[in-house]
Amino acid sequence: MKEVLKKLGLNNTEIKLYLTLLPLNYSPSSNLAQRTGLNRATAGQACQKLVKKGFITAMQKGNAFIYSVEPPDKLMFMLDEKSREIEEQKDSVGRILGNLEALMNPETILPKVKFYKGMEGIKRSYSDILNHCNRKENINSIFCSAETVCEELHDYFLNTYLPARIQKGIKSRNLALKCNTSLDYKKNHEKYLSEIKIIQKEDIPLNNSEVNIFGEFVHCMSFDENGAFAIILEDKHLSYILGTVFEAFWNKC
Repeated sequence: MKEVLKKLGLNNTEIKLYLTLLPLNYSPSSNLAQRTGLNRATAGQACQKLVKKGFITAMQKGNAFIYSVEPPDKLMFMLDEKSREIEEQKDSVGRILGNLEALMNPETILPKVKFYKGMEGIKRSYSDILNHCNRKENINSIFCSAETVCEELHDYFLNTYLPARIQKGIKSRNLALKCNTSLDYKKNHEKYLSEIKIIQKEDIPLNNSEVNIFGEFVHCMSFDENGAFAIILEDKHLSYILGTVFEAFWNKC
């Protein structure tokens, strides 16, 4: 038990005070000092650190503090919070990693990369497509079957992204896997400022994913509900290569 508490960031003094306070529920630091054999100053300082770390709470009564232990199941909540913070930090580092590496190797030109996590992140990435694109550029897209995309994202595409693209006058060319939605999209392609060609899954085996190519940007998405994410890369060489592949498939269909 003590080893686990150490991994949660407690030192030996804090562990001794925490385990002493557990069966008492609440106590002043003077009583904890007496029970643990610590001097009062050390016990008081350690209790304040336990408060900051979220293991106990403090209530001032006169000139003294009364410390109360938090329910042990809060430890799991604290770990969940730390996990979320770590994920957010990883996302933040991912967004600036290319710039940091460019500073480390100033003569190396690396692509600019922006990472988006989750369904809400994918929605923001759709919005950023329109921020980067202009009316002179087509968006060349390769779609998976719309019927494999979750309803939330499908509704966002049809009701938010698509009207915004049309309003900006940005046209698109689309290679879409055959499904009822893509066939309906093809029937209304003029209204959507789009050209669309239907492809079979054996032509381009896309599963829950999409690629958009425009200007010097490449936008890739994975719609897996357990790990949905999107990436926008700014690199003229990569966009040229993928644009050439798109043109080859477009002309073949």
